[in-house]
Amino acid sequence: MGENEGIDKSFLDTVKFDDRGLIPAIVQDHETGKVLMMAWMNRESLEMTLERKKACYWSRSRNKLWLKGESSGNMQEVFDILIDCDGDTLILKVSQIGGACHVGYHSCFYRKVNEDGSMQICDTLMFNPEEVYGKNTDRSAQPEETAKKLNLTKSRTGIQQMFDEVAPTYDFLNHLLSLA
Repeated sequence: MGENEGIDKSFLDTVKFDDRGLIPAIVQDHETGKVLMMAWMNRESLEMTLERKKACYWSRSRNKLWLKGESSGNMQEVFDILIDCDGDTLILKVSQIGGACHVGYHSCFYRKVNEDGSMQICDTLMFNPEEVYGKNTDRSAQPEETAKKLNLTKSRTGIQQMFDEVAPTYDFLNHLLSLA
């Protein structure tokens, strides 16, 4: 026991998947540490994430691999993956393009509980999900069609187009683009 505890095994051999073959992944902004979302990964999605440096998860509702941003264009570039002391939870540190939440907010944790038990919005709305996913907000419907419609790329032009089309009223967007 000591400072080198648990580094004698490979990363994938250290991961403890649950009885469904899944492990929870907490996703954070790599610069600010802000928690963006929580998702599930299986071995295949974790291997794809390691290989491509783009976040890939396992969708329990759709029962298939889910490349983050395949429907919305809101991709996650992975900078670091951390594993906890028990090997049963991951943290992905990412650069988030657009909103992480499928309802349009920067973070899935966009609601805060007040002392009286009510809730308030505490995050920034990044896009209108009806415009991104269409009237049917079932993200599994036609991800390829949505991505083509948005014509998004990793380039500054693609990011500018997304912001121009989806969230033109936010002053901070120009600041974000200046960082790209």
